[in-house]
Amino acid sequence: MEPGSDFEEITVLHPNVLWAQRKEIISLKVSVGDVQKPKISLTEKSLTFEAEGLGAKGWNIYKFTLDFYDEIDKEGCVYKVTPTCVDLQLTKQGEGNYWPRLIPENTKKPHFLKLDFERWRSESDDELEVKQKQAESGLEINQPTKEEEIADYVQNFYLTMYNFAQFVLYSIVFIGCLYYRLKLGPDFYADTYATYGSTVIFAVLLAYLEALHGVLGIVKSPWYLTFMQVSGRTFAFFCMWLVGPEHLPRCAVWDLFVVWSCIEVIRYPYYMLQTYNMDLKPLTWLRYHAWILLYPIGGFSEYSVITSAARRFSEESMYALTLPNPLNFSLSLSAFLHVYVVFLFVGIMGLMRHLWKMRQRKYGNRRKFKPA
Repeated sequence: MEPGSDFEEITVLHPNVLWAQRKEIISLKVSVGDVQKPKISLTEKSLTFEAEGLGAKGWNIYKFTLDFYDEIDKEGCVYKVTPTCVDLQLTKQGEGNYWPRLIPENTKKPHFLKLDFERWRSESDDELEVKQKQAESGLEINQPTKEEEIADYVQNFYLTMYNFAQFVLYSIVFIGCLYYRLKLGPDFYADTYATYGSTVIFAVLLAYLEALHGVLGIVKSPWYLTFMQVSGRTFAFFCMWLVGPEHLPRCAVWDLFVVWSCIEVIRYPYYMLQTYNMDLKPLTWLRYHAWILLYPIGGFSEYSVITSAARRFSEESMYALTLPNPLNFSLSLSAFLHVYVVFLFVGIMGLMRHLWKMRQRKYGNRRKFKPA
């Protein structure tokens, strides 16, 4: 008798479902073969599947509903029908974190839901033994020990205090620059460095800790990008100090301090919330979009400061080793600065490319939930 014949009795059953995860993705393997048009309904917190096909109980209608432990980004999810199964790839909401289980807490594990050990093995060999022991008792994975919980608490407390301190420092600069500009008008441009220079350089030097956080694995951001960005700001400030703010374009220092502080009063509160897996949507939107305007302005402001310093050094023959000299070699800081601005442009483009990829992952045009 042909599958799907009008004379064949069809019952509704649950298929075997295997699941695995990576940091950003949940994968489900529904063991139903020869499926033509599966009916799949997806929300941020649940999945409903129904299809007619060949499963563990022969040719039948197989269906199930799963509620998820956390939210998924349904715009980034796809599925693929193969001769033996239906593979679903679900993208976790936000930046992605490992879930302790697939289904909500205090929810009984469905009998048809199992761990996909093959996929766990390929993604995290060092965690496989723990997952195998816990698989049949609720799909729990990597439950932290008391010592690990204390360590996580201390780490989160430290990150919260660090991010809060940076937020306060940059807020002082941002609010102060805007307040005195409105109160005193353009006359405040000349006093910007004297008023907030020490606060800015302290915050910039403190940010080298963020590169160290990346090296130590405290945070997942690439340490070299953080180091490059902080070093760029430090060098721009060094040039500002070396030439003297009175020899720079009138509003260059004010522009630079406002742009830097505006970026950070958005970034650090976002990091504080992320430490505790919290999300404030307006702040998240600003985190992923404000840089599109602020980074080019900040880059141009740094360029203005550095090239103005180079011009000043060249005109006054400052910080230059000229011929003749015992080394028979000439070198000038002015020439170095002109070369540096090329690398400044390349570095800013690299940072913007990294941020654009983060934005696309969060807000970009992804495929709808449809066949891959």
